Amino acid sequence: MFRTLSIDVGDTTQIATARRAAIEMAVELGFNEADAGRAALLATEASTNLLKHAGHGELLLSAHFTNPHELVMTALDQGPGFHPEQALQDGYSTTGTLGGGLGAMQRGSCLFQLYTRHGRGSVVRMVLRRTGEPASAPSAVSQGLDVAGLGLPYPGESVCGDAWMCHDDGHSLVVTVADGLGHGLEARRASALAIDASLALDPSAAPGEPAHRRPHEMVMHMHAALRGTRGAALATALIDASRGTLSYAGIGNIAGLVASGQGQKHLLSLPGIVGHNVRKVQGQEQPWPRDAVLIMHSDGLATHWSLRDDPELIAQPAGIIASVLYRDHRRGRDDVTVVVVKARAPS
Repeated sequence: MFRTLSIDVGDTTQIATARRAAIEMAVELGFNEADAGRAALLATEASTNLLKHAGHGELLLSAHFTNPHELVMTALDQGPGFHPEQALQDGYSTTGTLGGGLGAMQRGSCLFQLYTRHGRGSVVRMVLRRTGEPASAPSAVSQGLDVAGLGLPYPGESVCGDAWMCHDDGHSLVVTVADGLGHGLEARRASALAIDASLALDPSAAPGEPAHRRPHEMVMHMHAALRGTRGAALATALIDASRGTLSYAGIGNIAGLVASGQGQKHLLSLPGIVGHNVRKVQGQEQPWPRDAVLIMHSDGLATHWSLRDDPELIAQPAGIIASVLYRDHRRGRDDVTVVVVKARAPS
């Protein structure tokens, strides 16, 4: 499961808030004292950099209860941007300070990702793991896919009514995004039950067949599991690496899009409420090109955006793409979840 906390960084008092939140999340993930201290240091550096270089920004702290457990920090701003090669050099500063921030963040994280555009802002994404964990987590589908997502609650709520998951058996990858109706605990209950039902499906399959049920069958299974709840919108995608195909089925307002060198294609989602009224579930299958990017999101993200608005974004890691879409296109009046899957860049 995944949980994300947002901290609005508008003045220096939020630096201490970010530091405390990072320590609490690290402890929750089982980090030892030294690792929690490293998390606190990176949260401090990231928050300080937001104020110094953009004047204002947002720090996302995401707990990934996966194997291994991860703490993901993402600093977002819509400031002037900067030159990344210069900024990563110790001693470089645009504000007259010592200039150790970005370099220190890069050294202190297991994975460091940076994306900045002149006049459009920056994203700094860091992944932390417990001491002794592998430097890189087991990658999706035999290291062929890069998967990242984030989900945040409706402003003022303590829990997110959306939920998402990915399941990888080494041959195929299943991604499900669910949006419980409304907000708060009952919405979270519905979306979490959908994810639990998806994960509980028997992964066994006949030789040569994908190690999961087809997405439209999975949706019907979740429909039965959600009876008695307020219901949800949801969509499931299955990427079969051996066949080079993407299968998809959706009910309600979960948006799906595949982008590649061949263009952008929106995936079909039919009207209904999973757990209540589902008249028809229609699966679809299409090729999964080597340069494909899958984006799935709840209706907390606006639908008018296009990757063509920022041609350089599609080449970025999945976590950067998800973060930029959240920063630039969240509605701010609903739970929001964004999940991105793309081919992993060669190391």
